[in-house]
Amino acid sequence: MQFQFHEVTSPISGLVALDGDRRVTGLELGATGRITDAWAVWAGYTYLDAEVVKAGGNGVNDGNQPTFIAPDSFSLWTSFDIDARRAVGAGVNYMGLPTLYTARQ
Repeated sequence: MQFQFHEVTSPISGLVALDGDRRVTGLELGATGRITDAWAVWAGYTYLDAEVVKAGGNGVNDGNQPTFIAPDSFSLWTSFDIDARRAVGAGVNYMGLPTLYTARQ
């Protein structure tokens, strides 16, 4: 999927604005199942490969990873049926570290 924008940081305010072209490709996997009749598990993984295709301005960010996009994320959730009316559950979500700065030094 290609988006028709990318972020540009204002040198005065430090705020991010959108300009240019960005491409994001990726993979999402998910699985669900029961370990026992009362115990269920859900798991998911997402990989995103993002790239600034054509930046606005002088193009210094062309080919870099856009900011604020984490390449990896993972989730794992489980629930246990105590009886026909009650259940308990818990889970975790993990998000990898996003790129916070795209400009080449």
